[in-house]
Amino acid sequence: MSLVTEPLERVSSTGTFTPNLATSVTQPNTTTLVYKLRPGVKFSNGREMTAQDVAWSIEHFTADTAQTAALGQQVGSASVTGPLEVTVRLKAPAPTARAGIALATLVEDAEFAKAHAKSLGNAGTAPIGTGPYQVASQTSEKITLVRNPQYTRTRPAADKVVFSVIPDDTSRQLALRSGSIDGGPVTNRKSVAQWKAIPGATVYAAPSLSQNFLAMDVTRAPFDDVHVRRAVAHSVDIAGIRKAGFNAYARPMTGLVPAGELAGVAGSQQAAEAFLADLPQHELSEAKAKAELAKSAHPQGFSTTIEYVKDYPWQELTVLNIQRNMQPLGVKITPKPVTANEWYAKFYKHELTGITLPFASERATRTLPPCWANSSARPTSALRRSTSPTGPPPRSTRPSRSSPPRAPRPTAGPPPGRSSPRSPTRSPTSRSSSRTRSTPSVRASPSRSRASRPSICPTAVGSSR
Repeated sequence: MSLVTEPLERVSSTGTFTPNLATSVTQPNTTTLVYKLRPGVKFSNGREMTAQDVAWSIEHFTADTAQTAALGQQVGSASVTGPLEVTVRLKAPAPTARAGIALATLVEDAEFAKAHAKSLGNAGTAPIGTGPYQVASQTSEKITLVRNPQYTRTRPAADKVVFSVIPDDTSRQLALRSGSIDGGPVTNRKSVAQWKAIPGATVYAAPSLSQNFLAMDVTRAPFDDVHVRRAVAHSVDIAGIRKAGFNAYARPMTGLVPAGELAGVAGSQQAAEAFLADLPQHELSEAKAKAELAKSAHPQGFSTTIEYVKDYPWQELTVLNIQRNMQPLGVKITPKPVTANEWYAKFYKHELTGITLPFASERATRTLPPCWANSSARPTSALRRSTSPTGPPPRSTRPSRSSPPRAPRPTAGPPPGRSSPRSPTRSPTSRSSSRTRSTPSVRASPSRSRASRPSICPTAVGSSR
């Protein structure tokens, strides 16, 4: 939704803040943030953005019931303290609060949101924002964005952007080959070679802080028993899952967060990596798993069901791996494939009460568009990737040789889930482990014809433990 609704600030991968809807942010004391707002900003419906809209948006996105609650849990209140000023009071000093607000809060028209509180976000009542696009139509199969006529900053390249639901990797490859889409997620990292085989497609890899991990509900049996959790941890073949599910596009984590997220407080990336490397690990060992289970309240084993998103191959691999490795211990694990929407609905309601496979800071893997700029007939020599941390790469269109330039083709992806970041909520779970992902990206090389072929860009890879 960052193409429709915008943040107050943007945060780079190095932690640098760039003003957006806020022109400045000051911190008069350890529990106060003061936002000065950009004047003259209008929502796509023509109404001017006010401090009331911003204060409501901050409290909306940081509420305990919000999917983005984990990013805003330090926020106590947001109030209007001037015509273009909002003051945020924190519950306690929190060095990450400003970044959390920047990542979680996407400013909406508060009047519209409150008037449609029960249906906001559903078809026909998409949030109204200040971004370069507005929602023209929304169904379970397709979301169409068109230019926001009130947007006065850098004009986006495409007049229209269409996101179509193509849930499996193979169908997306066929759609890209046929020219019916400009891009889409590469959910199966093992298929990168197939994407590379598409004429004109090149894959690049870049680092990512995204994580996949295994979590257990520590408030319910049998996972309220630490020895059961340790038995599970000793039953996961991290190396095998990584090789089978990701090839070179993932690496194991040794702590709850990747080193990149600790570098700021550790002093350096190297110091963070050294700290994490010194933490105790649970290697794959049937003997140790049996020993831990014998100490538990369930020495003869137990039964549980693991629901996983069937569109993410790494999740199925992980579930089958645990199922096979724990069977000799008397543990019966039943895999249950579900859709992404079904999984998200249960996850955010805390209805996944056994072992689950969340993923933090997931960034959709996308293929980049061909080398054409919107409706003009000028080819570019290379595709430029967006530097915005929240938006997708710039889009373009490929005109036919015998007809005027056409509207952009859809970008395909898994079913649209939530508009907010996929951050972990405050659920009573215990992480067994997680993995960071490499982020492949793409540029298209110019061809001899007037239009270059599409190019692909997997942007998030991971494994779990």
